[in-house]
Amino acid sequence: MGPGGLQLVAWTSDTDYLMRSYWNPSARSPGIPVGDALHALRHYDASVLIAAGLSVKVVFDLLGHTNAAQTLNTYAHLWPTDDDRTRQAVDDARTNTETDTGRTDDAEDA
Repeated sequence: MGPGGLQLVAWTSDTDYLMRSYWNPSARSPGIPVGDALHALRHYDASVLIAAGLSVKVVFDLLGHTNAAQTLNTYAHLWPTDDDRTRQAVDDARTNTETDTGRTDDAEDA
């Protein structure tokens, strides 16, 4: 059983059989390259979790990494920087027409 009660896929002697018999044919059908595709799917899952705003702690637990450093060494570039967050906060404030309208209107009347 994996972190948080998740059932993780373990690499066993049967894995090659499972890859050849199930994963590769399923991947070929929609045109997904076989070989490293299963590992690429793991990276994709990590990027989805990060884009959804999950913390380093949650992502490293779900991926089964030993520690947060291992996760950050691989995926740090995917988390937004403070500059990204600052730009987003300003953009959000500018597009929200309800922000401080009452105070601004009152100030203009004075």
